[in-house]
Amino acid sequence: MLIYRQPLFEMRILVLMVHSYFLLCSCSYWLLYFVLAFQHGLCYLDETFVNITVRDDNYSSGQKEWTKEKPALLNTMKALQDRFPQFWANFKKAALLPHYNLRYLQLLFSSLLFRRYFSLRLLWRLLATNRLIVRVGRLFPHRMVLRIRKLLRA
Repeated sequence: MLIYRQPLFEMRILVLMVHSYFLLCSCSYWLLYFVLAFQHGLCYLDETFVNITVRDDNYSSGQKEWTKEKPALLNTMKALQDRFPQFWANFKKAALLPHYNLRYLQLLFSSLLFRRYFSLRLLWRLLATNRLIVRVGRLFPHRMVLRIRKLLRA
């Protein structure tokens, strides 16, 4: 039992630190999960543990409104840089963002912090999750799409 006390205490402190950033909105959970994964390890289970419903009246409903989403993303990046600098390289290498949207390319030109985070892998993720590009990609044979993906990952 003594083995688990220290990590659980650290996790409680981490949860309190992340949730102290109320300006992160729904990004706070995203940041918490990945910081915990980088700090304590990660295990993937192919099961559903939580169902989250996004309604018009809950706090994560702003992720579709750019005026609310932009400050939340910038505050998340700032929190990552200031509070968890040891994980900055991990987040950047994996090109992690709470959501992937082409609107984030606008931040590349307006935010120095986002410019530091930008990578070709992040650009690929922003493009690969774009609805138009996904629809156009469905017009090509699946083998060709797989070859293109392989080239882009190299």
